[in-house]
Amino acid sequence: MVGTVLNAPAAVASGGVCNPGCSANVEFESYGEILTVHDYSADGLSAVAEFDTHRDGSISYFINSNGYDAPPKVFNLDLPEGTLVRYRACLTNSGSGIYTNCSGWYNDVA
Repeated sequence: MVGTVLNAPAAVASGGVCNPGCSANVEFESYGEILTVHDYSADGLSAVAEFDTHRDGSISYFINSNGYDAPPKVFNLDLPEGTLVRYRACLTNSGSGIYTNCSGWYNDVA
């Protein structure tokens, strides 16, 4: 038996992670490389995604400072397909550069 695969879709991996208490949530959709940061607590802190592509050791930070009452912050990333990524959800006092109450790292593929 011989089979042919035509128009196979790109690899799709998607996941998400909450910080302890789930006041911050980060979701990553590999198809289109969409990162979404949710703020689930009216605590005066901003939700932040720490995002690492395992390329050069630097970590990017994506902050949702819109607040609890606003929609989540959506970031459209531009990553090559198959890029290994990891991310975690944290809290921050916007502008402080200090990230606290972080989840563990979640590994995924763009």
